[in-house]
Amino acid sequence: MKKYVGIGLAVLVLAVLAAGLWYSRPLTIEELCPGIHLEACTEVRFDYNTFETQEMADCTQSLRLEGEDLPPLLELLRGRKFRRSPIFWPTEGGKTHLWREGDFRWYLSLAFEDVPVKGGTGSGFMLRLDNFFGELKMSFDGDTWRVTTADQEQWVADMMARLLGESAGT
Repeated sequence: MKKYVGIGLAVLVLAVLAAGLWYSRPLTIEELCPGIHLEACTEVRFDYNTFETQEMADCTQSLRLEGEDLPPLLELLRGRKFRRSPIFWPTEGGKTHLWREGDFRWYLSLAFEDVPVKGGTGSGFMLRLDNFFGELKMSFDGDTWRVTTADQEQWVADMMARLLGESAGT
């Protein structure tokens, strides 16, 4: 009897590990969010906070990109693979971060038209990607995932630089 219990537990542990590996496999945005096609993005809203010097308080700004300003930004997202974290905490509570010089965070919202969602179709800002000081979250259709990506620290900084570069031109 003990042998069968041990085998059952081993099978259960292997099944949980296999499910975790499958869930956290690298996927593109279009694979993670069925119905989303980046080339169909109509608008991007970018909200960000920076902390430049000890004397300067938190600076918050917003930026909207449309039309010809979108392709350079979408290139940083197209083909990029994200891994969902298999560890999910239903209530993370309020997160805090002690600002240091050079810190930044950003929130990227992408608008689409007629995206298939649970219970029909939706339009508007359907996809959101949040960078909270290097920790990424992606939200779509009521689901939110903690995600990671290759060279995440550099990619997060590249997104901020690209978006700030785009804002200087508009």
